[in-house]
Amino acid sequence: FDVFFLNPAGLAAFSPRETSVLASYESLLEAASRTGLSYSRGAGASVFSAGLIYQDSSAGLQPLDGAGRASGLGIAAYDMAAGAGWARRFARVDAGFAVKYITSRLAEASGGTAALDAGIIFRAARGSSTDFALSFRNLGAPLKLGSEAAPLPFEAGGGLRWRRTSELDL
Repeated sequence: FDVFFLNPAGLAAFSPRETSVLASYESLLEAASRTGLSYSRGAGASVFSAGLIYQDSSAGLQPLDGAGRASGLGIAAYDMAAGAGWARRFARVDAGFAVKYITSRLAEASGGTAALDAGIIFRAARGSSTDFALSFRNLGAPLKLGSEAAPLPFEAGGGLRWRRTSELDL
């Protein structure tokens, strides 16, 4: 599930005839929750994938009056991202990207924007035991929520995988 949202190049590890359907649910603080779904399917040398993640933060949120008293009415607050991706294995390099739509709501204000995630994995050459990965997430226009616009939280990440033995990867 995480590979779709963290580094789309990781999807290239699927075999040509493999299909995967994953679902997750997390209970967070103050009765908030996060739900995720993903689907991946190998097709020839490529893998196609789709995913959805939804976080509901509404529980316990209430508007306050001028004196700081809660009105008893709830406030709707959620974030959602849904997208589709592609990955492929080339010689010693795996590459992938995902296009997603992000939407957010807080009380009466809501908005959305599109974004791109991309990743690459350099797999170890023969005789080597280390893979290197790079990923870039949330390349896109700012998210406008009501009259306010804020840039998406751009993330760049990297990682190493060292195969110490056939049973142990670090």
